Amino acid sequence: MKVRLACPKDLPELLRIYAAAREAMRRSGNPTQWGNNRPSQETLEEDIRLGRLYALEAGEKLGVLKEVLSPSRQQVYVVAGEREILIPAVPEFILETNIEGGYLKVRLIEGM
Repeated sequence: MKVRLACPKDLPELLRIYAAAREAMRRSGNPTQWGNNRPSQETLEEDIRLGRLYALEAGEKLGVLKEVLSPSRQQVYVVAGEREILIPAVPEFILETNIEGGYLKVRLIEGM
């Protein structure tokens, strides 16, 4: 699994993933956090252009890095896709960090 900077060719898939995430939030009782069209296509295009948007790959696209939580001393990566994945930022899950390449390789366990 690899986290990398998103590129323009990822945009259609990113839009689909965000639409699925908005629908999941609506179904779970949170219909207003992203509204009907947030983030907008223009926002995603700007984030891609400025190097602020990431994509997660594992032979298949799972989602985008939505947020980094710091609930305590340990960070947790939040990946949004058809479902939300929380990945603790610890060596057991983070296999490789490649800043120059713009990605992380991670290991998921059953139930994540």
